[in-house]
Amino acid sequence: MRTFGIEIEMVGKTHFMIAKAVHSVVGGKVKHIIDKEDDSLTHEDISAPDGRVWRVEDDDSLHAPKHLRAELVSPKLTEADLAALGNIVGALAAAGAHTNPYCGIHVHIGAKDAAVEDVCRFIDVMIDEEHKLVKNFNCSPRRLQRFAKLMSPGFIKKFKRRRPKTPEELERLWYGRPADPQRRSDRYHKSRYRGLNLQSWFYRGTIEFRYFDGSLDRNRVEACVKRCLDIANRAGLP
Repeated sequence: MRTFGIEIEMVGKTHFMIAKAVHSVVGGKVKHIIDKEDDSLTHEDISAPDGRVWRVEDDDSLHAPKHLRAELVSPKLTEADLAALGNIVGALAAAGAHTNPYCGIHVHIGAKDAAVEDVCRFIDVMIDEEHKLVKNFNCSPRRLQRFAKLMSPGFIKKFKRRRPKTPEELERLWYGRPADPQRRSDRYHKSRYRGLNLQSWFYRGTIEFRYFDGSLDRNRVEACVKRCLDIANRAGLP
């Protein structure tokens, strides 16, 4: 079954208030977590009765007071969870959370079982799809210039000229350098700032879409997820 995860950035409410809004939909328990290595870092975990955990954490890129900025990180979800996700987004909006121009929506498609050729087929689809997606969702120039850069003509040319056959070849295409385990394991590597983020595949086994501007409109959020799932299906991702 196709899996996905989502990160929804927002401002205007405290982490606890956002966690309570999520809790109003999924139930379970809310727990305040203090980082063991740095007690200035905290987050809220919402442990649902089904065992899945939603997390509310800080994001310092959102240009808002620290206590009024947050990112909601979902657990692993499937298409069957879309209605519940929509209800969560509605609860967040009803609680008074909102977005600013720095907020975004990131959708992760599960790809742990994907081979290099599977990822290449994904790139094939995105070469045709990327500009349509950006137009359909009216993605802001600010986001595309800074946080979600489009595939460059040079990247596409190299991909078509020498289609990667091995993980090492795909890594060289992505980073522009020979394979390096340290780069692959770097969650915050600068290469992640692309609309189609393959750093996430090297690091955690997901293919990430970063194109979308922030929104707490449930229909728009669901549409973002459905578009990403459709692309994964068209690419034949396992």
